[in-house]
Amino acid sequence: STDPERAFSGARRTASWDRLRITCKNLEKVECIGNWLREGLIVPSGEGGLGLVCNPLAGDDGAPMDVGLQDD
Repeated sequence: STDPERAFSGARRTASWDRLRITCKNLEKVECIGNWLREGLIVPSGEGGLGLVCNPLAGDDGAPMDVGLQDD
């Protein structure tokens, strides 16, 4: 299946009938983080990583990186 189909199916499993109070924004966050973990864009701190979304090429210029989460 394609990425959008997988995301839709994953969202249905995340927002099961007993978890219908989850907001759309939080559901989106859960699905994105799950995808980033599967793709290796996040390495959990328990596995020696920083637990942050990162681009391996970012930060090579020595400039400080803004790693704060922003909530729209």
